[in-house]
Amino acid sequence: MSQEAEVAFVNLTDFEMPIYSIDRERASGIPQAARSFFDLIGAAEAVLVSFAEHNGTVTSA
Repeated sequence: MSQEAEVAFVNLTDFEMPIYSIDRERASGIPQAARSFFDLIGAAEAVLVSFAEHNGTVTSA
């Protein structure tokens, strides 16, 4: 049985957001970029996250 899947590659730099701050959120609300990213992830049936390799292991970030 063969199943096809739709794959979307997302570059996090497309959703540039300020560093989280409750003061900033109170002053101007949740950024639209954050809402768009949340909606995109929420609509997915699965999420695969990939990080760059650093000296043979995952990055510390």
